[in-house]
Amino acid sequence: MYTTRTANWLKSDMIRSSQVADQSQIDDNHSHLQPLDWVRWGIENQGFLFSDIIGTRAYVVGHENVAPVARGLKEILGEIHPTSTVIGFPALGGANTLVEIEAVAVRGS
Repeated sequence: MYTTRTANWLKSDMIRSSQVADQSQIDDNHSHLQPLDWVRWGIENQGFLFSDIIGTRAYVVGHENVAPVARGLKEILGEIHPTSTVIGFPALGGANTLVEIEAVAVRGS
């Protein structure tokens, strides 16, 4: 199973908190989800577990944002330890999109 989700992170949000985990908030309507929350939601709605993730790839705008996103991913993924790559880019699809995260999950991994 492959899932990818994107979310707009404004620079002020990145500065306020350097941890992706601190910025993640899920409501019942899934209307305030951050990238890894969207990944979790997509994986779990397909009958997979979050622990089934075997790899992630994060595309991040701005070199200064690469390390905070990498630290946040490590914290959120915890004991899972999938292969993870964080790649800096000058721009992503939307004008305000600062982070795009992809994840690959294999059932029972």
